[in-house]
This record gives sequence, structure tokens and C-alpha cells, in this order.
Amino acid sequence: MKSTNIRVILIMATALLVVLVVTQAYWIRNVLIISQQQFEYDITQVLLSTLQDVQEHTGDSSYISDPVRVIDKNLFVVTTPELGSPEFIENVMSTNLQAAEINEPYILNVYDCFSDSIVFQSATGSVEEKVRSTPKFIWKKDNGHNFSVFFPEHNTAGFKQIRFWLLSSAILITIILFFGFIISQLLKLRKLNEIKNDFINNMTHELKTPLATIRISTESLEKKPVIQEDSTASRLIGIIKSENSRLLDRVQKILYAATVERSDMRTTSSNYDIHNTLEEVVNEYREVLDQKKSKLSVELDAKRTTVHGQKDDMHLALGNMLDNAIKYCKDVPKIVIRTYNRKQHIVVEIEDSGIGISKENLKKIFDKFYRVPTGNLHDVKGFGIGLNFVQKVVEGHKGQIRVESEPGSGSKFQMKIPFK
Repeated sequence: MKSTNIRVILIMATALLVVLVVTQAYWIRNVLIISQQQFEYDITQVLLSTLQDVQEHTGDSSYISDPVRVIDKNLFVVTTPELGSPEFIENVMSTNLQAAEINEPYILNVYDCFSDSIVFQSATGSVEEKVRSTPKFIWKKDNGHNFSVFFPEHNTAGFKQIRFWLLSSAILITIILFFGFIISQLLKLRKLNEIKNDFINNMTHELKTPLATIRISTESLEKKPVIQEDSTASRLIGIIKSENSRLLDRVQKILYAATVERSDMRTTSSNYDIHNTLEEVVNEYREVLDQKKSKLSVELDAKRTTVHGQKDDMHLALGNMLDNAIKYCKDVPKIVIRTYNRKQHIVVEIEDSGIGISKENLKKIFDKFYRVPTGNLHDVKGFGIGLNFVQKVVEGHKGQIRVESEPGSGSKFQMKIPFK
């Protein structure tokens, strides 16, 4: 997936999550506001009923405009012309609160305007020790007597009603932050991987130029009569040429391994005959096979052989597999290359008589830079990128690769690639 597409998806996902969090916060805020308004309304109705009962008890028929005032969200003051018995006020109010199913603890203060003092205090439940914590306010002497009701735990009660939603919001925000952190780290790793691949590309291209120059120079020297007449010089030139070719091959493999990961750099897929590619690879390794006195059997039995993908990549992948089959044999390599059709796929198998691979190592052979331990076989060279590259090439062809192997019994690699 391209970086621009990832950024668009991240921006859209972030915007959606922000909208979700803001909406939930707005909803919680509205719930708190509505809950407070409902609480104030219910308490006001209870206090109006209490005032009415007090007036009936004292025989007072005076009218007072807005007798109940909300001083604070949990402090209410009631004005009454006749005070009556404070105990009666407490009993009536307690009864009315229970009838309204309001069970919050409260503190009651009764103020006598004639003595300019609080003549009665009481508290219920767990707030008895808070009886002196009622907020201070100015009592109005000209409006008669007053009594106040303070609900000290109402703030926490409001939050208790929505604690589930607060908890879910906190969990959601934590999850968002966690995934945001993970995504940022993945983007950093992606960026570092791109920098690494760019470095490898630049490095390998820089190496290929002098290596090509060395190859041309050695080929020119080989043709000189003075070199041809000197056996020592000819042998040294041959060593230089051989090692130069080997180094160029390694550089080419590193370059392909780096570029195959970048789908934006490799867009020239085409239809090609995989049998032709196999024959080209076998011909390239013919000299090496002859030097090792290898026994190679090629059984190309597949009838449908056209696939779609990167031909150059497949060429190098098949070369890697054949190269491994040759390298990991202690004695005379015995290699079988066969193809056949299975349903809508062509199957390519490369089987060898090498040292084999243990079950433990089979799980890791396609990991990048992983090399199977070879015991006493110390002449096997490589970077551990060959099979990882092969796997990526096969996956690029929308195919599958599997391996069967046991220590001492050789290995069989099977590539299953769909037809075009």
C-alpha cells in the first residue's frame, strides 16, 4: 500500500475517532446538565410541598413569590413567613424526600430572623460530621424565616450515574492512544526500511560500476599474448575474473532482494513461459554442475506453463534454489527439477540430496538473513537473503511455496503458481 493511501486512511480514522470522542464527551456533558436540572426540579417540588405543609400546620396563608431559591447546585433556601416547629419541618421534608425517592444525605439549617441566628441543625446518613460544612450565604431578614437544605454528596452522586460511560470513554481514549502509538511506530519502521532499501540500492549500483570495469579489464587482459604465454599471470587473471563474477552475483542478489520489497519500483509484470526460464537457469549453472559432477534430472511435464509476474525476479529465484541445491550437498549433488500441472496451477519442484533441514530450522528458512546451520560444512557462502527473496517472488506471482526436508535426506522445494 502506498504511503499516500496510508496517510489518507490514518487521517480519516483519526478524524472519525476524534468525532466519536467529542460526541461522547458532549453527550456525557448533556447528561450531567439534564441530571442536575432534574435534581433541582425534584428538590424544588419537595421543598414547595414541605412549605405548603408548614403553612397548613401554622395556619399561615401568606403568599411568597419564588419561595425556593437555588443558591448553588446542591444548596437550596426556602423562605416562610411563619417558622413553626423545626422538628416538624424536618419530619415533613424527610417524608416528602422519601416519597420522591430521593435518598441523598442532606444537612438542614433553620434560621430565625428575629434572633438572627440558626436555631436548628440536623444531618442524615454519612454527612453528620459535615454539618458545619454548609456553604455560607447571607440570610434575608426582611423576607421572614428561612431554612436551607444542603446535599454535600450530590456532585459525586451525579458522576456515579454515568461512571460506566466515563469508564468506557477512558478505555476508548486509552485504546485510541495505544493504537496511535503503535501506528506511529510502524510508520517510523516503514520509513527506516525505505531508507535502508534506498541505501542498498545506491550502494549496489555504485559497486556494479567498478565491478563491470574490472570484468571488462580482465577480459581484455586475457586476450593479450603476454598473459596467454604466462601461466601464472593467466591463472591469476582467471581467479580475478571468477571472484569478480561471484561478487557481481552477490551484489545483484542484494539489489534484487531490496527492490522486490518495493512494489512501486517493480511494475513491469508480464506473461512468460516458466519452462523457458527454467531452461535458461539450468544452462547458466551448467558449468558449475559439471565441475561438481552433479547428476541433474529435468522433468518438465507441465502442459500449461504461462504465468504472470516479474520474469527477472523468477529467473533469480530459481537460480537461488538451484544454487542452494548444489551448495548444500556434501558429496556428488543429485538434483531433480520437475514441473506438472495441478488444477489451475503449475507446480515447480526442485529436489536435492543435500544435508537436509531440521524441523526447527524449517520454520525460519524464509526469514530474512537467516542461514541454516551447516555443521561441519564450512564452505557454504551467502547472506541469508536467498530464500526470503524466493518467497517474496512466489508471493508476487500470487503463488505459494513449501518445503519438505529431513536432516541427512535432502530437501524438496515446491512452488505452486497460478496460470495466467
